[in-house]
Amino acid sequence: MPVAGADRGLVGAAVGYVLSAHLRADALERTPATAGAEFLASVLGRELQTSPVVVERAAVSLVGELAPHRRALTDKEWGRLLECAVVLARLEQFYRAGPAVAHHLRPLAQFEGEDLLVLTRALASTESIEDLDTLARATVEDHAGLAASERLWVGPSFAQSDALGGADADLICDGTLIDLRSTASPAIVGRREAWQLLGYALADTDDADAIRQASVAALRRRQAMAWPVQELADALAVGPSVQSPTGANSSRCA
Repeated sequence: MPVAGADRGLVGAAVGYVLSAHLRADALERTPATAGAEFLASVLGRELQTSPVVVERAAVSLVGELAPHRRALTDKEWGRLLECAVVLARLEQFYRAGPAVAHHLRPLAQFEGEDLLVLTRALASTESIEDLDTLARATVEDHAGLAASERLWVGPSFAQSDALGGADADLICDGTLIDLRSTASPAIVGRREAWQLLGYALADTDDADAIRQASVAALRRRQAMAWPVQELADALAVGPSVQSPTGANSSRCA
């Protein structure tokens, strides 16, 4: 269960960065946090002591130095990784929600380049950090094996991502699209989430990612469910759906 008082949205975004950092050396090189920092800089750049782009790059650089993809971290290093994940998660939230979450980033206005820990404490509550610590440890333990996959994409976009307003997924591993969910809901996936998964698969119109299966990982329950994309399309269409010659699926339903 989430820690009482924790910011679940922040924790959910941050845990994705922690896991990604364990999977590939370049996993954080270009993420929604990068776009969020650029967006924030364009909106509030003159009002900030330090550019959000500089802050985002500092967090990514520190993760690179920690190198969790190739070695076990000490407790202190793990704490630094969480700090970086919080900063990146807040920037991602701005990218996705804009002014609606701008109040969460007010500490950036006074940030002058000191230790990221100072900024993290201002961006996240103690409860949120505690919740992230617990959830991230379980998530890494459950999914670190994905690093051995032959074909692994972290934070992939699709041929139709721009047309869909910048849609991106969490992971694609050897043809399986994986959606990471940190909700405390007893239901692993609902109809809305299933449509989102299918939408991602259909957005890969050039079949560049060779998506053949869709999966939802319920991180707090440490469980996952997966379906062949064709079966998912048929279920949501309540009947047979059309399959293209390349293997990508298209549903008849509106």
